[in-house]
Parts: sequence; structure tokens; C-alpha cells
Amino acid sequence: MQNERRSDWLPAVLLRIVAVGTAAGTVAFLFVGDNWRATNIFLVPDLIVCAVLIAGSLLPSPRMFPALLLAFGMGVGVFATATADYLVQGRFGIGAAIGLLTSLVASLILIRYLWRSAR
Repeated sequence: MQNERRSDWLPAVLLRIVAVGTAAGTVAFLFVGDNWRATNIFLVPDLIVCAVLIAGSLLPSPRMFPALLLAFGMGVGVFATATADYLVQGRFGIGAAIGLLTSLVASLILIRYLWRSAR
């Protein structure tokens, strides 16, 4: 058990950094893309994903892993929809695409980690 807990610190730290970075990047892109307006239909979903990412990253490790799976899973949905919206408009939203890719990879890593931990 001691060895298992010791091996949790690296994925926990990396996932916390990715979660906070994704949240900060999302807020930054709201300003860069001039999307910090009430007319932006993605403003509230983006802010909710950011809040859940930050909240999940602050939890102790045993609770952090499923919380971040929820947060990154929400991110996949929000960023996939935003990416599709940009593509339908004939544009490429680099911020939404980065958020989608980050959320997708982090979700897959968390699923793998939680699957192995459940054994």
C-alpha cells in the first residue's frame, strides 16, 4: 500500500498542472478571442469547466482522480462542440482544439489510471 501511494504523486502533480493550465488557457482565450461577452454561448460552459477543473485539482489525490475525470470529460464535450462550431463557420479555433485535445488525452489517462487502480 505504501508503494502504491508513493507512485501516485507523479500522475497527481502532472494532472493538477494540466487541469490548472487548461483552465487558465481557456480564460485567456476568452479574452484573446474577445469572447468575454454575454452573447457568447460558450462563456458559461467554459467557465463551468474551468471551475470544475480548478476545484478538482485542489482535492486530495484519492478524490482528485475521479473529479478530474468528470472535469476533463465535461471539457471534451464543451471543447468538441466549440471546435465543431468553429469548423461549421469555416474557421479553426485553435484554443478550442487545444482544449479538446488536452481534455481528451487527460480523460484517457485518467480512465486508464482509475481502471488499473480498481483491480
